[in-house]
Amino acid sequence: MPARPRPTWCPSVCDIQPRLCHPIPSAAHELGISRSSLFLLLKEKKIDSILVAGRRVIPHDSLVDFVNRLQEESAVGTHTSPTALMETAGATAIPST
Repeated sequence: MPARPRPTWCPSVCDIQPRLCHPIPSAAHELGISRSSLFLLLKEKKIDSILVAGRRVIPHDSLVDFVNRLQEESAVGTHTSPTALMETAGATAIPST
């Protein structure tokens, strides 16, 4: 059975040069997160985006900067816990039984 063709937004493993900008699905794929999660990060201004010809794209450097910041936070131990994020958002944690 022949292999299924790759989606056009999905980068090839053989790509040597990274794209300058990624469309939303490609950027989410590169980070290993859902599109919805990426939109939340954009809304929270944790990742920069730009408009090119009316289309929202993520500069490659913005993805690299975001991952570097996460690595630095993880190394320093300043990563915010999920419970703290929920409390900041005004939600309450589900009590454990």
